[in-house]
Amino acid sequence: MPSIYLKPLFKKKADPVTLILRDIFKENNFALPYLGALTLGLGVAQSSNVHAQETLEEVVVTAGKRSENLQDVPMSVQAIGAEELDLKNVKGLDDIANLSPAVTLDAGGPGNSTFYIRGVSDGGFGNPSGAASTTALYLDEQPLTTIGQTPDLHVFDVERVEVLSGPQGTLYGSSSTSGNIKIITKKPDVTSVDYGFDVEYGSITDGSNDESLEAFINIPLGDNTAVRLSAYDLQDGGWIDNELTSKTFTNSGYTIDNSAHAKDDYNELNKSGYRIRLASEIMGQNLDLSMLDQQSEFGGSWETDEAVGPRSNSRFNEEHFDDDFSQISLSLSGDLNDSVEYIFTASSFDRDVNYTYDYSEYVEYYNYDGPTYTCDYYDYYYYYNISGCQD
Repeated sequence: MPSIYLKPLFKKKADPVTLILRDIFKENNFALPYLGALTLGLGVAQSSNVHAQETLEEVVVTAGKRSENLQDVPMSVQAIGAEELDLKNVKGLDDIANLSPAVTLDAGGPGNSTFYIRGVSDGGFGNPSGAASTTALYLDEQPLTTIGQTPDLHVFDVERVEVLSGPQGTLYGSSSTSGNIKIITKKPDVTSVDYGFDVEYGSITDGSNDESLEAFINIPLGDNTAVRLSAYDLQDGGWIDNELTSKTFTNSGYTIDNSAHAKDDYNELNKSGYRIRLASEIMGQNLDLSMLDQQSEFGGSWETDEAVGPRSNSRFNEEHFDDDFSQISLSLSGDLNDSVEYIFTASSFDRDVNYTYDYSEYVEYYNYDGPTYTCDYYDYYYYYNISGCQD
């Protein structure tokens, strides 16, 4: 507990706050006890701050493309460490948005959401035909940024998450106008074998069950080389009901019902993936090779219609969203001399998305009678970056 020191209230060397308050209340005797309490409170707070500064833990981030103390980085950075991520059960990008006051999530379901930082929107409408994103998503030093439909990357075996408020275009490219979200995975450790796993089971009120299995293993391959493998398989329970109903189209007078598709808790999500990371030191230079693969699919819709009922909607066609993506990356870093260090990064990002939406309300509005919309697209991104820093 911090020490408390009491001083005479009207001593000549009183602190400036006390002097000002004394002048204000000098004609009011009943205010003196409150003045003494305020002075005591200031003393306790000051002592507590000194104690906190003595035990402050150093936070290292890579927001500036190199490892630096968070307090020395000349930009706005929020760092969320592994302990906090585990404590608050962060599993996805939507959970990260809940932890950062600067991040806004435009939620359209897994793999179909858009992020903004400080409210800087891209003005698009969340699909691949829209505008370029204003918020970049990075996994270590490699971008996972797409035009709309941000990949629903599962957050596991992560060292920290950095939220960089923008603009960050100089270091992270044109899609970082509002900033970027950087996920730093845990590096392979050459000193010891390490492994762990996590099994979870839960149920949703008025919904179905959640199940997840996560595991990792770290294996040294010599004095300077190690490999780390993490994998996961999970099912998120559904909580939206597709209510049984019928609809008559105005243009044709044709009536349909959704008896073939009506179902409770029909927006279940299945997701699985793995990540392999190899790290080695060769002739004083650091080599980092990693590979990521994730497959996810869900049926139904993540939209609700309060006119139908709470956590409900009415869809007349089968809906699904399949999202498969993979990434391979290579990173080289080291010192060119005593004052200059470099980092070279190259990666490829491959994504295949297939989805079907029910367009019954859309075609009714435009007096059409074709109530389905199907889309299948393939994205391929190649990225490389060379940067250097001089002390």
